[in-house]
Amino acid sequence: MMHAALFDVRDETVVITGMAGQLGAAYAGAFLSAGSRVAGLDLAEAFRSRALVDAHPDRCRFLQADVTNAASLREALDA
Repeated sequence: MMHAALFDVRDETVVITGMAGQLGAAYAGAFLSAGSRVAGLDLAEAFRSRALVDAHPDRCRFLQADVTNAASLREALDA
């Protein structure tokens, strides 16, 4: 189906800002369930983001960063 291919995110890498929050964690979980790799960014890690990383260690990574600060974002993405 054309729609299935259009929304197929398997093996894609997705960047989620605010992954430690409820909505960011929900989006990250949905992408992980669909087969994506997730790089989640937030100011500090929380139990939601830690649970996702623990459940999907090969496909989910948490990066501490302030996305409003270019230097912080650059440092996190270079790690």
